[in-house]
Parts: sequence; C-alpha cells; structure tokens
Amino acid sequence: MTRLVEADIQGIPDGWREYDRRIKGRLGVGLPELGALAAGRDPEQVRAAFKGRRLAAVSISSGEGALSGFAASAAAVGRRLGLEAAVMKSPDEDGFAEAAGWGADYLIYADDERYLAEKRGVGEIADNNPATSRAFVAALELMSGSSLKNSEVLVLGLGVIGRGAAQCLLEKGARPYLYDVNALRRTAALAELGGGEPVEGPGGLARVLGRTNLIFDATNVRLALDKALWPDGLVVAAPGLPLSWPIEWLDGQSPQKLWHDPLQSGTAAMLAALAD
Repeated sequence: MTRLVEADIQGIPDGWREYDRRIKGRLGVGLPELGALAAGRDPEQVRAAFKGRRLAAVSISSGEGALSGFAASAAAVGRRLGLEAAVMKSPDEDGFAEAAGWGADYLIYADDERYLAEKRGVGEIADNNPATSRAFVAALELMSGSSLKNSEVLVLGLGVIGRGAAQCLLEKGARPYLYDVNALRRTAALAELGGGEPVEGPGGLARVLGRTNLIFDATNVRLALDKALWPDGLVVAAPGLPLSWPIEWLDGQSPQKLWHDPLQSGTAAMLAALAD
C-alpha cells in the first residue's frame, strides 16, 4: 500500500458531513453502499452482518512505526459501516490481546507493507490492495452512469493497485489500456493479466484519449497525465497519492468527474468483503 502521511488522513473521523456530500453528489451512493458494491455484497446484508459486531483497530509499530491517526481513521470507517469500533490502547501483540479481551469480532491493522482486516476466529483476511482496486473501479462505473462492459478504460500506473484494477475491468468485460512509464512493468503486467492493450508514450496516450474519457489513475506522481491530453468530460477514479487531478472536480461543479479519497473507499470495501 501507499505509505500515507498524517496530512492525508487528517480529519477523517470528524469529516463525514463533507465526505457524505461529496460521495453522494459524485457517485450517487454513500460509503457503505460503495463498499458493498465493490465487495459484491448487498448493502443491507452488510449492514445486518455488522449489527452488534465489534471492530478493533490495532496500531503496528514495526518499520517506520504507527502513523498518527491511522487506527482512528480505520475505526471511523468501521463505525460508518455500522460496526462498533475502537482503537486499542496498546500496539502490536498487546493490542491483539486487548482486542480479544474486548470481544472484537474483526481486526484491522497495517504495517509498512500491508493493510489488512481480519475476521477473528475463522482465519478470513481481506487485503486493502485488491479492495481498493475494486472500490475505485466501482466508483468509475457509478460515475460513468452505465456498465463498464465493452467500455475502454485507460489505466495509469501498473503497480499492485493498477494491475488489480485492470483485472477487475477485464472481469467486467471492459477493455483496459495499460500505461506505465516503466516499460518492464508494462510488459510484466500484460503477461500477468493475459489481457489489456499496452500504451506507449504521449502519442499512444493521445490516441487512447481520443477514444475514451474513462481513466483509472493508480500513479503516485503530481501530474500523471499532461494537461494537453485531457479531453472534455473526463471521468477519473484516482486512488493514487498524491492526487494528480484538481481537487475541485470532486465537488461536481465542472464537466469533469473525479473520485478520490485516501483511505475510506478501500477500507469500506475491505471490511464489506468480510461481512457474513
């Protein structure tokens, strides 16, 4: 997963009014519905499964250490989905022991490499990477206003999130165009996916953007796509950090459509995948 910084998640626990306005205005659904859709679950099923259940957020101190506010933000998403959620006072093993004593049904935790949710007692684990890919593909589909089947989608960045998105798009019957500045990564992604079409250089990007306005941006650069290549009516799902696109597009006051958040969508999808 991308190593977040405190500024990325600041305000998540207390910022739901603004977040709800944006997600409903841009996607037409709330966060619980987006998470359920990404996980292939019915929202009412998820809500019923989480009623009366407890989620323990445990800080992990290995590597670069626990990110301030991360566990609280993850717990806040859990509460938004209907779980009773709390941050454990102790990190690491002591935090897991505290969660057991509290009677947690689910755990959520992250180190420098992985961000996971777990259903206690059954060994079922959900990984944030594929959950984030599916959440933002679902957001792209909602913004497009129709099924992505037979749609052409430009995937920018072929790290784990971009490859996961391309796989999800193929499963939906879409036609992903795969771009990465690293040619070796592009070749490896094509071999792994067994589908999709490679895109090379500005000329290739220009040709693709003459055919589609749908973009999945999984890059971590400030400007993933030169402004000169932007067609009107862009529809962009962008889980990557830092955000490459104008944040003003989130407010729905422009012809361009954008969905981006640093943590909420992927976490909701990850938790929804564990709903009974």
